Amino acid sequence: MPEGDGYAPYFHTDTLDEGLAVRIIGIPEGASFASLLSVEVELTYHRFLSYGELQLGQGFYLTEGSKRVAEGVIESELRY
Repeated sequence: MPEGDGYAPYFHTDTLDEGLAVRIIGIPEGASFASLLSVEVELTYHRFLSYGELQLGQGFYLTEGSKRVAEGVIESELRY
């Protein structure tokens, strides 16, 4: 797993019709895909997405191509 900022997988939830490109901020040194992490996810602009669909406590998963690489829960409010 890349360290620091800039890792850019696709973000998915049950409410999104397609993956959303995101950037992961603050991946610690030595982290692996099996690690439990708390990181910031920077959302990219998507003209057809209502960001209100993303709710606190909602589950999500990350993909690289067709491979599912991580999953998590939204733990803080979205900042616009």
